[in-house]
Amino acid sequence: MSVFAKLPQLVERAGNGGPRGGSITAFYTVLTEGDDPNDPIADAARAVLDGHLVLSRQIAETGLYPAIDVEASISRLMPLVTTTEQQKLIRRFRQLNAAYAQNRDLITIGAYAKGSDPRVDEAIQHWPEMQKFLQQDGNESIALAESVAALRALGHLLHRHAGKPYVVKLTSWNTLFCDVVAEAFFKLAGSALVTREAILGTVGEVLKRVREERDPIERVRRRVLENGMAKEDELKTIDAQLRAIVTAEAVGRPRFA
Repeated sequence: MSVFAKLPQLVERAGNGGPRGGSITAFYTVLTEGDDPNDPIADAARAVLDGHLVLSRQIAETGLYPAIDVEASISRLMPLVTTTEQQKLIRRFRQLNAAYAQNRDLITIGAYAKGSDPRVDEAIQHWPEMQKFLQQDGNESIALAESVAALRALGHLLHRHAGKPYVVKLTSWNTLFCDVVAEAFFKLAGSALVTREAILGTVGEVLKRVREERDPIERVRRRVLENGMAKEDELKTIDAQLRAIVTAEAVGRPRFA
């Protein structure tokens, strides 16, 4: 009988027993020749096991322990023993970890240009925190609750600085203008004498307040500043760049088609 036929029989010995029996949790060690992940035995083991932790010689050489390759490791039982929140945090962590790993060579030699990929930029920014989360001393014992709390704290940091676009409800300026005029005339309705200056002053006052409260661009700007995604100077620089692009595009073009 071949080893490929024996392997499932060996693996199936572990698991839940009968009503009067116990259960066996087994960790099988598979050594591959030359650290080849496509080794036939390793492939067969991955096919019958509930999950696998891949140890990397390259990670161990960097001094990071346990030297687990997060990208190559997987647990098929994870969705059954974790909450929806934990699964979202794990997926987010794995995405950034993979983004950094796939561009590691470019980052190391300084060939990666910042801004080429927002996800890679974010991975570089948070890489020290991510590496710290993955490290554990051999004599250190960390409870599940502590690990989940650390992942949640890290996930909050990643979510806060996530390079995702904000989706806001945009209101057309036509609608805003109608609201402004209606409110201004409502304020002037009780006046005995309505002058042009009074109308313009009231409209300007209302327009300023409405712009501060309801202008979609101003709302996005406030949200970005509140969440620490950018600083005031950075927003001013972006605004200047956008104005320059719009002006350059508009030069030489007719006002109306």
